[in-house]
Amino acid sequence: MTDAKNDQPLQFWRVSPPRLYTAGTLAAQLEAEGWDGMTAGDSQSLAPDPYIVLTRAAEVTSTIKLGTWVTNPVTRHAAVAAGALATLQLESGGRIEVGIGRGDSALAYIGLAPAPLGHFERYMRDLHGYLNGAEVPLHTEPDGSGLKGLDEMEMGTKPTTSKLGWLPDEYTPVPVVVAASGPKVMQIAARTADKITAVVGPSPERLTWARDLILAAVDETRRPDAVPVLGTSCVVAVNENRELARQMVRPIVTVQARFAAMHNKVIGPASAELAKDLQDLRRNYDMNRHASSGAKQSSVISDEVIDNFAIAGPASYVTERLIEIAELGYRRFTISVESPDVDQALVEQSQSLLGSVVLPKVRAALGQ
Repeated sequence: MTDAKNDQPLQFWRVSPPRLYTAGTLAAQLEAEGWDGMTAGDSQSLAPDPYIVLTRAAEVTSTIKLGTWVTNPVTRHAAVAAGALATLQLESGGRIEVGIGRGDSALAYIGLAPAPLGHFERYMRDLHGYLNGAEVPLHTEPDGSGLKGLDEMEMGTKPTTSKLGWLPDEYTPVPVVVAASGPKVMQIAARTADKITAVVGPSPERLTWARDLILAAVDETRRPDAVPVLGTSCVVAVNENRELARQMVRPIVTVQARFAAMHNKVIGPASAELAKDLQDLRRNYDMNRHASSGAKQSSVISDEVIDNFAIAGPASYVTERLIEIAELGYRRFTISVESPDVDQALVEQSQSLLGSVVLPKVRAALGQ
């Protein structure tokens, strides 16, 4: 089996809160602290537009990378998304990445389920084509919208493909990072993505399962010379009091853990107890209170789920866990640190310890 890219440098990205006016301040702070990247959410009902947020961040920084976490293949046509991303890539001096998944809250709040797998894969190929300045096929088959293809137009010559024809020579393609929580999306990502973020929780057993599945899919696609960089999404809280740290991550862990049982079937390795707890979380999840304070799901989530889908505890414990994950071949960490219903002073203390103590020790231990 193809090996993970263990020779790649570690990257630590921070998920930013859904705020517009402090985005620049946070990006500058993270750059000064040595973080590699900052993301902005793409969920129109819950967060400001990510492209404007990332523009504000790019204006006041010079080295930190910036990206979406995560966009989706429905609310923006691939050409529209690629045009915005390419513009940001030029404006930022080549610091943009696009994180994308099948869609969650952005689609739920307009009455839609996650995009079908076939639609997602086609969108991925189109997006990659646009971002690389390639010709992209036109899709004119009926989609139920009532829109009609160019064949309806009486014109002499019609476009047969689409592309971003304005890209200048200095443009470098934007890397595509797929957020994957299940085997089928992991397999699509192995065929189409530059980087893959496994949203399966930070437990070694689940991450080993995801890694092996992704690398097996890479072998099947005959891409051994283009192995996607492996990443993971982690909810992290640093506090000497382990129980208090668990309480700090409780609200936001529900958002990620529910993906493991979203379709009434537990995905990936899970003990009988964890599987039961994940099903309980799914049944009690109130999408009206998604990632919000006072959500019912926060009160039903168990310590078993928290310990499998977050890293919460003293700085030494968090350091050891992140090193363990890196040694499995994961090089790109997307870290969430903010939760509703948590004392802001505790959050700020956790953030400070993470940036000033934990990450330097992880880098040092791995020779980076």
